[in-house]
Amino acid sequence: PGFIIIWDLETLGILEVNKAVVEKYGYTEEEWKNMSVLQYRPKEDYERIKEFAQKMLNGKVPVFGKIWTHLNKNGTEMLMEIASHKIIYNGRKAILSLANDVTEKINAENAFKKSEEKFHSLVDHAADAISTPFSTARPTAPADQLRGGHNDANTEDEFPDNHPHSQS
Repeated sequence: PGFIIIWDLETLGILEVNKAVVEKYGYTEEEWKNMSVLQYRPKEDYERIKEFAQKMLNGKVPVFGKIWTHLNKNGTEMLMEIASHKIIYNGRKAILSLANDVTEKINAENAFKKSEEKFHSLVDHAADAISTPFSTARPTAPADQLRGGHNDANTEDEFPDNHPHSQS
């Protein structure tokens, strides 16, 4: 469902929300009427939202796809992708925000990135881990011979006459 919040650009007060917002965020319709846009956002976003409101007050350009952190009534963070449009609502300059909850999508993307980083780290270090035990090992007689080296081992003992690597 689309989450629609209409808020006043000058006072930052909530003017209207749809039923989906009431259900998603956990506040009653009456609580929403007495809230500002700051009350369902983390404190670290207050200045950004005030700057955003000022820019929207002075401009007419809609903003699409911006991700904002919202908080529901119990304090759980939700990552909301928001399209914002400047409108006149009941004679007030306002923002019509259409939000889409992208929390699960972003969490899944972040988990995938972490998994991918772990995989690349394992692959990058796998060559070291695999070659380390063999780096000090002495090659076997056939490997030594393939490289053109000499081996003191008795190859007749290593390979019986019927073995494909036996020497004549």
